[in-house]
Amino acid sequence: MNRLPTEILALVADFLPLVSLREFRLVSRRLASAGSPILTQHLCIVDTAECLEDFQRFLRQNQVAARCAKKLTIYYGSWPVCTRDDWETHPLLLGGRHRTDVGRQRSQLADQAYRDYRDFILREGSREPSDLPVALRGLPNLRSIALTPLRASHHQQPQYSRLRKRIWLQPYMRDSASPTVTWVLGALNSFCRVIKLEIKGSINPYDIDGPVRADFVEILKITSLRCSDSQKLSRFLSSFGRLRELSLEMHDIAGGTAIPLDQVLWPNLEVLELTNGRVSEISMVSFIQRHTSLSVLRVQGTSMIGGSWESVLRDARLRSSPGAGAVVTHASRFPDASSHVRWAR
Repeated sequence: MNRLPTEILALVADFLPLVSLREFRLVSRRLASAGSPILTQHLCIVDTAECLEDFQRFLRQNQVAARCAKKLTIYYGSWPVCTRDDWETHPLLLGGRHRTDVGRQRSQLADQAYRDYRDFILREGSREPSDLPVALRGLPNLRSIALTPLRASHHQQPQYSRLRKRIWLQPYMRDSASPTVTWVLGALNSFCRVIKLEIKGSINPYDIDGPVRADFVEILKITSLRCSDSQKLSRFLSSFGRLRELSLEMHDIAGGTAIPLDQVLWPNLEVLELTNGRVSEISMVSFIQRHTSLSVLRVQGTSMIGGSWESVLRDARLRSSPGAGAVVTHASRFPDASSHVRWAR
């Protein structure tokens, strides 16, 4: 083991699960050094002014970790703005309204918690749009960004836990990702090396400030998209002009605006996944015909307007000749529209 080059040891460490990687690094200093970059390939931050400031300080003090980071998860949330009386009785107060250290018998702890909460809200309200670009500038090899709501996360962030204990108030449960998306896309215009963007939580193009320019994104995954205007929706989707993979889950299962597939064009698109929402047969067939690079189509819970998925998939079979090795598989019967279509390239 001691004779193996460090590069080989690093490749071995890259294949290990996290628990095994920790044990691997405990063997010797050399193995610890070989496995350290793997631990910092995925970094996480909470989207607050204080956490961004701490994150920048961490990157300055850990240059190796900054160079190794390839994925960044940003946990976002919004907090209620309220007076002292409202803060004391707010449903999101940790411990609920029955706490004995708030209300008439105010304790010094409650006084300090409210002062910390007030300072936190004031600082969040005065944040500069340049905070995030400054932080991203310290990650030269960043390739992927994921946006995740704080309250919906299964992984409790230490920064978030410390903040809750300090201000005694939690963020809203169902937050919109649109404000954070605005900040992230604005910041990424200067960092086009990021090719993958994953947005968890509700997003509405109406709530995104300014025009969206995201030609650098090649892989896009959105888990809850809602929009009542097909033109606004098509402009938002068209801003990601270089997509190779798109996974789109609509917020509305049966109702809502139909996905305007006939109004978008992604010349490099290879994989399309649609969940929930609605599409028309005409737009779906037109989309398939215009996207010659499309090799995989997955749909689930997506209703068809003015036609049937059987006829769409029939056209898909005609498009791919048997000699090309086309494969069409169905996960269940329609009209649930749970299917998987694959074309050999």
